[in-house]
Amino acid sequence: MSDISPAGYPALHVPRSPSANREGPSRGGGLSIVYHESVIRRHRLTNEFRPSTCELQLVRVCSSQSLAYAVFHIYRPQWMSTVPAFTDELADMIAKFAAKVNDHVIISGDLNCPATDSSHIDDHLSTVFDSFGLSELVCTPTQDDNLLDVLVSSRPSAFCDVRVTDAGLVSDHRLVTASLQCRPMKVKTSYSSRNI
Repeated sequence: MSDISPAGYPALHVPRSPSANREGPSRGGGLSIVYHESVIRRHRLTNEFRPSTCELQLVRVCSSQSLAYAVFHIYRPQWMSTVPAFTDELADMIAKFAAKVNDHVIISGDLNCPATDSSHIDDHLSTVFDSFGLSELVCTPTQDDNLLDVLVSSRPSAFCDVRVTDAGLVSDHRLVTASLQCRPMKVKTSYSSRNI
């Protein structure tokens, strides 16, 4: 991953695991976070989650012991699971996580759970977020006329300047960017899903 990172920006990468039973691609893919601030680390609970319905990268963003965010960076390929199976497993992961730590939760990535209209996510997914007090911050389509990419938080007031842009059309998904206000520091976050 270091070959795609600008100088001074390390990357945390979770390669796609090969599987004999997988219908999807046999190589490439995975999840990566490219960052500048030293406040981003692999979360200590990372190894406790081995989802079968999605790919997951779990990191921690903090400016102090009292203000920390756990980022669930997720990609759910449509061939990997049904939406109800994914949302059930996601609910279990969030509940297990919340029982162990008090970090604020952020969920971002391409969940591939669109609703029938372009400004909402699937009802199953929306119900999971509501049940944990999580707010969806993206409300416009991120691919064609579908809202596939989410930015969800247990502390939505900490985010500002949430945008969905074409970003030069380098991907089949639009780019989601936002600023996370972590006193006394500010983190700029952005992501885009790209089929490789």
